Amino acid sequence: KATIGATQSSKIGLTRFETGGRISSSGEVQFTLKNYNGIDDFQFQKVVISTSVGTGLGALADEINKNADKTGVRATFTVETRGMAAVKAGTTSDDFT
Repeated sequence: KATIGATQSSKIGLTRFETGGRISSSGEVQFTLKNYNGIDDFQFQKVVISTSVGTGLGALADEINKNADKTGVRATFTVETRGMAAVKAGTTSDDFT
């Protein structure tokens, strides 16, 4: 079976950092898990990665998890955004303009 190692930041050596700052366009992702059962390859369905509803990292994780019983691979994702400065005080109108 194929496995993906832990990426928990509470353990030394397992911290994983990724940034979306270089992501500039949408597209489709399709990949093959080679030799997933010791013999065969498994090709996942195409997944659209974009900012539209039903696409992106969640859709990719769903595709991987949909086949987890067969491949033994599971996926999770966390989207986190950090600002470069503190949020400033202010007011908005009822429609947030």
